[in-house]
Amino acid sequence: MSGTKILVVEDNHIISEELKLRLELLGYEVCGIAHKAKQAISMVSKLKPNLVLMDIVLNDDMDGIEAAKIIGKKYHVPIIYLTAYADDDTISKAKDTNPYGYIIKPFNEVILKSSIEIALNKYYLENKLRENESILSSTLGSLDEAIFRTDEFGKILFMNESAEILTGKNLDSCLNKKMAEIFDIEIMNSSYSFNELINPVLHKGESVSRCSSKFLNVPAECSTYIEISAMPIKDAADKISGCVLVFHDITKRVEIESKLMEAKNRAEFASKIKSEFLAQMSHEIRTPVNAMLSFASLIREEVEDQVNNEVKEHFSILDNAGKRMAKTIDLLLSMAELQSGSYKTKLIKTDFYKDIVENVYLTFAHKAHNKKLEFNVSKLTDDFETVVDVNSARQTISNLVDNAIKYTKQGKIEIRISRNESNRLIVEIIDTGIGISKEYQKDLFMPFTQEDQSYTRRYEGTGLGLALAKKYCELNNADIEFESKKSVGSTFRVMF
Repeated sequence: MSGTKILVVEDNHIISEELKLRLELLGYEVCGIAHKAKQAISMVSKLKPNLVLMDIVLNDDMDGIEAAKIIGKKYHVPIIYLTAYADDDTISKAKDTNPYGYIIKPFNEVILKSSIEIALNKYYLENKLRENESILSSTLGSLDEAIFRTDEFGKILFMNESAEILTGKNLDSCLNKKMAEIFDIEIMNSSYSFNELINPVLHKGESVSRCSSKFLNVPAECSTYIEISAMPIKDAADKISGCVLVFHDITKRVEIESKLMEAKNRAEFASKIKSEFLAQMSHEIRTPVNAMLSFASLIREEVEDQVNNEVKEHFSILDNAGKRMAKTIDLLLSMAELQSGSYKTKLIKTDFYKDIVENVYLTFAHKAHNKKLEFNVSKLTDDFETVVDVNSARQTISNLVDNAIKYTKQGKIEIRISRNESNRLIVEIIDTGIGISKEYQKDLFMPFTQEDQSYTRRYEGTGLGLALAKKYCELNNADIEFESKKSVGSTFRVMF
């Protein structure tokens, strides 16, 4: 109340002075008295009152209602009418100006004060509402997402600037129209129409979150991919009064995903072609190589007693070279089989030592002996039973032992079998070989890689052995890890 400035507009001087006295006794400040409509408009501009008490009938060519229209529109000051008339026609005309009160003469201080306080409070709340709406409008306008507000029937009441840009339409052309009537929206991967998507929001109060859709922007003759989210709006009585829809443009994301999918498909196709080519070529090479090895062995048996040592050495070189080629072909075929997904895993319960380790040991014992390496098996458990795919598990241990022998010049190779505290079967291949540098260890299981390409000359190999061992471990749900130190040796540990 204190500091509230009121402008009185009353053509009767006695009544205006009496009203001024009453207002001041109630604690209000009367900043001015106007006796004519145009004078009132001018005084509002200069004095900037908090409220205007306006007599409807003024002795002027402009009445209070016309003056109130101008003041309300131009200066947004709350107005309370004072009048001795309460007929329907006068009230109807006054209502068009959205007054904050209507006091019938004569009146007392209680009516006057309550009317003023209610009007001021209403004006304050409306200002706060307008302020909040302005903040909300600015916020919505600054968002990249397209925002729509509808009524309870799905008719558009609001759309922000991003929505206008996305749709190519402005709010005026869309106001009070249903979205499905003016926008062509297709719900992706669903038989639902847009209305079927929104109806549960408007009728049941459900929400829609990140529904992928395709929006056809007709003016631009192009499709925009969007994600739709929708939430119901409820009034104070918890009744649904409309909904808010958010359209998030995901066109760029869809295009990137599409390109990634195309690249993935091309890569998979190329990988498949490569695997098929490797398999076919390996088969074509292996068949004549096996034939050459067989016939070379037969010839050697026939003439070995009749030739000198130099010729015998040539036979050995031929045999070793042929076996090396055959092994390389086997590795390529195995990798092609794994990459193409054609390898069929058969997990069975087996005695790991008897069915796998013993077989590997017997296979490589002669090779280790030829290099004068100590080669043995240490059994730290009596329980060797586990579930594996025997073929791939055997190949895993074979590749690890083969690598250990290949890269060990002197010392020993050990296959150690044990169980850990979780009762997993542990197979370790320990060597005193050349070791692996820390820099290369991260790439150790990559196909066709070796620490130093010169190894392919100093040491036979394709760089496939460890890569295959890793993939075979994955087939057996086994883990493989290693420890290695350059020039000291390596330990590979497989946990089944």
